[in-house]
Amino acid sequence: MGTLLAVIRNLENSANFIGYAIRLGRDLMKVVHVYYIEEAYEYTLGQPPAPDDYTGEKQSRRMMNAERSLKTLVEKVLEELPGDALVESSADLGSPSELINDRIKSDLDDLVVLNGDEPANFILQNTSNDEVIDEITSPVLIVPENAVYTPFYRIVYASAFRERDVLALKFLVHHLSVLNPSIRVVHVEGKPTGEELGVMRFDELLQKETGYPDISVENLSEERRKSLVSQVKEFSSRIDADLIAFLREDRNFFEKIFTRDKAKEFLRASGLPVLVFKP
Repeated sequence: MGTLLAVIRNLENSANFIGYAIRLGRDLMKVVHVYYIEEAYEYTLGQPPAPDDYTGEKQSRRMMNAERSLKTLVEKVLEELPGDALVESSADLGSPSELINDRIKSDLDDLVVLNGDEPANFILQNTSNDEVIDEITSPVLIVPENAVYTPFYRIVYASAFRERDVLALKFLVHHLSVLNPSIRVVHVEGKPTGEELGVMRFDELLQKETGYPDISVENLSEERRKSLVSQVKEFSSRIDADLIAFLREDRNFFEKIFTRDKAKEFLRASGLPVLVFKP
């Protein structure tokens, strides 16, 4: 069954996100764990000492209050949702990436869900969603702020015709095939490597490797003058997609500084949830 770990970094106005995660978890037949994380104040050279609210007993008391508030909020959301759902909740203080990885039982069965509305704090240097995705081991679904939940019946996967895309699509099928979606794999990075890797062959390869029949492949490389994000956005709009998915390559330190976060770009451009896989 696995767990859908819905991570909350800001309790205020999180009811919609919690409801979205519970609906999704119920459709995917996963246990939903609503998990509030507050980042600890990390003192580094040049920073002032932690403010009084972020030290000792006051911080412990605030976390206890947060856990109670979260439980009450989850119960309220559940009262407004029809049907049954397996839902747990908890709160922790520390590094989001470390805490999330501690909660994940296996790369295959667990899915992490983040709110696209990232927390802002003038006192703390909050970890971004981009950094969380880089540092945790499981696939990550990013949900737009105030998103209205609809099941993922039409999925667009942005592909580079690489072997690792096949593995990512296996994960996608494993998690989402219960919804019987139509998966459209769009090729957006020029021509495939080698003439032998044609569209039909890749189509057949995906169906064989995933065991899922409703996968089709479309080559968008003729529109190379447009950005990857623009091409995927236009194609997603054309087929009325519910979800965009892609495989993000590992990046070194400098690439993280100078390369734009594709997940955030897809989210802003399309307004759709974005599912990010890692190699």
